[in-house]
Amino acid sequence: MKWETAKTWLIVAFLLLDCFLGWQVAFRRQAQAAYTEPYADLLANTKTLLAEHGLILEAAVPQAHPQMSILSAAYATPSLQQLASVCFPHATSVQVDASAGSARTTAGVIQVVDKGTWTVSYQAPVLRVKKPSDVLTRVWNGDLYQLDPVADKVLATSKDAGHGTETWVEVYQSYPVFDAVVTATVSGGALANYEQVAITNIHTVGSAKPTISALDALDSLANSVDQATANTGNPIIGIELGYAHKSSSPSGTAAPGIGSNYWFPVWRITTMQAVYDVNAYTGEVNTPPAP
Repeated sequence: MKWETAKTWLIVAFLLLDCFLGWQVAFRRQAQAAYTEPYADLLANTKTLLAEHGLILEAAVPQAHPQMSILSAAYATPSLQQLASVCFPHATSVQVDASAGSARTTAGVIQVVDKGTWTVSYQAPVLRVKKPSDVLTRVWNGDLYQLDPVADKVLATSKDAGHGTETWVEVYQSYPVFDAVVTATVSGGALANYEQVAITNIHTVGSAKPTISALDALDSLANSVDQATANTGNPIIGIELGYAHKSSSPSGTAAPGIGSNYWFPVWRITTMQAVYDVNAYTGEVNTPPAP
């Protein structure tokens, strides 16, 4: 009887030990799964990776990466009369040449150059510009645009420096649509000319999906840059989440139901030498063409 009792206690002890050890293993695995490398360490790792590929991180890195949907939109096609009424509100007569895509007044000329794109040139200083937003009073749907300080920082170092060039970008639900822009030149305190790209009928397609973080986008950019041809010391001056026009799927092949009127979420990473769009779903980098 004593042996039977001892055997029972041994079995109970081993069962308790197994439970304790099993709990320890489960606790450690849970702790490892819950562990997140400190953001400062992640940022330092990204800076190191970028530096290895000739890129210097100077811009602030956004930490938010919300869920976003694809956008469907169309390039704007306002009539030349509509454009003239905004660009030259005091013109008494407008000469429209629909076949040439132009409208002329004594104050200046409107010329359609592509779908959703037109230029406006002023013959005389019809608008005195005291602050940058004054320009938008002569822009079709100007209230949909906001100043793009990153683009202006690049322009400030270009051959156009000193000519008062300003850039605005169209905004949808607080996100910039990077390829719908207004680029204006102010000379002698007056609006000289501008080019506008505009889209309309914007709406979301499908459900919102998670986007990658800005750090992940930077890592993708670093890994996509050819180290042999990278220019050493190229500073990154802007990192923004927004939309860019795509006519194909992220992999570059045509996707069913995805045509030319879709804009995808992207991280736009701007350097002093190039602008990169990183697909905010996949991390694929759209490398700009060689100059």
